[in-house]
Amino acid sequence: MRGTLDIYAQILRVAEEEALQDHIELKCRLNTKQTHEYIHALLRAGLLNAFSLIPQKGRCGPKRHRVSYRTSQAGKRFLELYSEMQNLLRTN
Repeated sequence: MRGTLDIYAQILRVAEEEALQDHIELKCRLNTKQTHEYIHALLRAGLLNAFSLIPQKGRCGPKRHRVSYRTSQAGKRFLELYSEMQNLLRTN
């Protein structure tokens, strides 16, 4: 069973190379509502950065505004500490 910190770490790993919300959903096996909530929590904590992409015309209509996410320096530090915590728990 995954806890909140596990999901945060998984999202931050996916976003290390920059990712769209739907990519995060697929890789982390989350629904849209969950992904939205976790991303906003990570943004508020400064662990994730958001970047606007150039709007592209949707398949069936007007241009859609897309946002890409990338792990911040603080997010990378979180991943380091999370990894250390996991290692400590495995050795004890």
